[in-house]
Order: sequence, then C-alpha cells, then structure tokens
Amino acid sequence: MSNMPQFPQKEIKPIPPAKKYPPALLNQKYMLPVDKIHEVYEDGNVVGIECSLLISLYHGSPLSMIRSIKVKYDALEYENDPMKFTVNGHTYNFEEMKTMSTMFWEYGEYAQLFIPIPGGVGLGRHRLEVGIAFNGSATRGINHAWAVAEINLIEN
Repeated sequence: MSNMPQFPQKEIKPIPPAKKYPPALLNQKYMLPVDKIHEVYEDGNVVGIECSLLISLYHGSPLSMIRSIKVKYDALEYENDPMKFTVNGHTYNFEEMKTMSTMFWEYGEYAQLFIPIPGGVGLGRHRLEVGIAFNGSATRGINHAWAVAEINLIEN
C-alpha cells in the first residue's frame, strides 16, 4: 500500500449553479469530500477514479429521481453512462437507475461514483467537477448541485 498514489485533503470549492437554475442546494458544499477520492486498479493498472458523494438534498431520494450526472475531470467530460453509481452495495449504470424507484440514496449516506479514465489519471494537479440534477420532489422543476475538488496526486 505504500507505493499507492495518495490524494491529500484539499479545500472543496463548490461551483454555483447557472443563473437559470434555482439557488444552490443546502448541502452542496459537502457533496464531494476530497478525502474520499481514490484511483481504481484492475490487473495492476489504473482504470479510473472513484469518489464518494453525499446527497445535496436535505432528504433522501430514490435513484429514479436522479435526472443526470455530469463529471468533468481535467479535459475529459462524461454524462451519465459509462459511469457507475453504487449505493447500499448495489451498482447501477444510469439506464438502470431510471427504473430504481424503490432504491434510495439516503441523506448522510455515501454513494460511490466510478469514473472510467483510460490509462489512469497521472501524477500532478487535477480538477474534478461533479454535477447532479434531481427531479424535484418537494419543489417543481429540477434541482441542480455542483461540487469541485482540486486534487494533487503525488508519488510516495
């Protein structure tokens, strides 16, 4: 484990939603904890990163209420698939999540988001942005939450 790259903890900098969206959600600044981002290895090679996320709403939500997930990692951008979302030990792709009306992402519970990055992430400074859009349950419309983590991957 000592030769594994480490992500030191850095300040999380939330990005405010665009002007056409409702005000920022209550817990969005806690959505992407930097100390819960790590590389994923397969057969000794880095195949991507996984980050733990906290729901930005003030209550839980069924997975079917997640309208989209957008990720920007440096110059790479992803929307929905091919990312994988894990909650309660069950992993889903975005198409499967649309039908999961009885599987909840609860308030205070970490979900894991796997982001495939071919060839790995490389040493140095990186910027990870995660955006999640929820169908409104208590409000009409769509609730958007965005979070940013700036990480520095160093070799031990």
